[in-house]
Amino acid sequence: MCGQGRRASAAEDRGRFGGTMASDMATRRLRKELMAIKRNPIDNIVATPMDNNILEWHYVITGTKGSPYEGGHYHGKLKFPPEYPMKPPSVMMMTPNGRFACSRRLCLSMSDFHPESWNPMWSVSTILMGLYSFMLDNAATLGSVTSSTAQKKRFATESLEVNCKNPAFRKLFPDLVELHERRKSEAIAHRREVDASASAGSATSGAGLTTAVAAAAAAAAGGGAPSGGKAGSGASAGGGGRAAGGGGGAGTGAPGAAGGECFCWVSVAVAMGVCGAAYVLATVE
Repeated sequence: MCGQGRRASAAEDRGRFGGTMASDMATRRLRKELMAIKRNPIDNIVATPMDNNILEWHYVITGTKGSPYEGGHYHGKLKFPPEYPMKPPSVMMMTPNGRFACSRRLCLSMSDFHPESWNPMWSVSTILMGLYSFMLDNAATLGSVTSSTAQKKRFATESLEVNCKNPAFRKLFPDLVELHERRKSEAIAHRREVDASASAGSATSGAGLTTAVAAAAAAAAGGGAPSGGKAGSGASAGGGGRAAGGGGGAGTGAPGAAGGECFCWVSVAVAMGVCGAAYVLATVE
């Protein structure tokens, strides 16, 4: 009776986790491994099966500090055969990473490329720890790619945004989706603060420039009045000279006008120089 109960439970699991594809042995083994992972999580790695197929697991590896993958979140999947654990799974990584090609079966000693080297004692945990260890290495294999450290770091920065476009990732790893949304909100808020600070700085610089222009204009106006007076005196004297029929008066008026014009141009140049200096200071600030 108990045996029949266990068989019925396994049959129910097969129906819930992928129809008749998973054998009793595979279903029991993978359920056991899932419970083990929940009790003792793997460092920097999370893994869980699809709700409707226990033979398909999805994982996320978080890049460790000091590595080119630091801060990255690398989503991939394991596809187990119905004969698991007697046969190995296929291993794929779906997030661009600079080490492995995306969505391509990887040739690893613990993958379906090498059934001859597979050990039935290996588990989801050992497979994923081995995968990350190989990811940190530079050895070539079928499915590996080469890239610079800078490219790997760029992929790490972009990884969560890329992952959140994947429906399976969003469904299975909601905490990471929440992390991505929180980071986006923080980045937007920071950007707004920077823009507001820049706008305030521009307003201050603009006020300083206006003050400088006003000061320069006042300086030009103050210097122009005496010059104009001199020019006028010269002109009057010149006029008087002409009225008297003497050439000397006219000659006296001409220098006065020239001196006034020269002084006005100097004042304009000074004003332009002050404005230019104020503009440079505003730009530097």
